[in-house]
Amino acid sequence: MSENKDRVLVLAVSERDATSTCEILTRASIACKACKDLEEMKKDIELGAGALILAKEALTLPAIASLSAFLNKQPTWSFLPTILLISEGDLSFVNQEILNLLHPL
Repeated sequence: MSENKDRVLVLAVSERDATSTCEILTRASIACKACKDLEEMKKDIELGAGALILAKEALTLPAIASLSAFLNKQPTWSFLPTILLISEGDLSFVNQEILNLLHPL
């Protein structure tokens, strides 16, 4: 697990987007793994992660609720930085709901 504890897990709309994001991070010497779906991401979190990058388009409200519940089971001292990628100026109701679900994280 020690080799995984600093890696960034990426969930994007497409595998190509996730892979491209990881390529950019890898060039900056940041370990990264592209996840094909939320279930894979949750398994990888258990193996170790330093941060998450999530594309809003890859998520549904039930998926975010599932991720939030999963992460809230971690010890109280644990904190996993999470970056939510949204379109510029897109502060729609759905995005507000996603942010509200992620807020306790």
